Amino acid sequence: MLQRLTGSGNPYQNPYNPYLRNNTSQRNTNPYTTSGRMTNYGSPTIPNTPGYQQTTVNSFGLPSAERKRKKIVKKFSDRYGLNLSDSDIAQMVKASYMSTAWSREICYMNQKYETVYSWFATSNPWLKAYMFAFPLQQISSDFAMQEQIVYTAFDQIFSDILSKPNITVPEAIWEINSKYYTQFDESTFMIAYRFMEQKGKRYPLNLGDVISGTSDIDELLSKYEHTQMPSH
Repeated sequence: MLQRLTGSGNPYQNPYNPYLRNNTSQRNTNPYTTSGRMTNYGSPTIPNTPGYQQTTVNSFGLPSAERKRKKIVKKFSDRYGLNLSDSDIAQMVKASYMSTAWSREICYMNQKYETVYSWFATSNPWLKAYMFAFPLQQISSDFAMQEQIVYTAFDQIFSDILSKPNITVPEAIWEINSKYYTQFDESTFMIAYRFMEQKGKRYPLNLGDVISGTSDIDELLSKYEHTQMPSH
């Protein structure tokens, strides 16, 4: 039987990494009852700001008011237990006025899904797996920097736990969640693993005992790999 790991030697135990936290809250994955479609009703123009070029960001039909965008993210975070802090939400919303990528992510949160896994199947599943699995996140207004943050977070825990010889997927999930207080499940773990694999980072892992459903999530991710938002 696997022994519960302690926090000793934990790479997150420093001021820069806030991830090690005792999080006893349960995920609320109760499904939505209907499905929705994303819309695009216009593109607001960012006002001129010293040091920045004027540009147009696709709003994907989001409300222009900041408080309404915050409400969308807050409601979605509460429904699925993403544990996004008020400052995280504020940062994401602020970025959505400057970044089409962040505007798109809030638009996805403004849809209704039958399950949270339908949300994972939209663009940037690596970001969604990160926000779902980690009790505390680090949000950057720069989307390229956000991808680097997620890469680093996944790499730290995978390099630690998956360094054990012949470790299986269920064992890896159990040990990661026990040591880092994350909330990985089979799907989010495999999304993270495949993301790192696509970035050229492979970890020794016994895939012979992969739980049922992994092939399904791979097929789902492949289906939506080139999904793009509608443009008008």
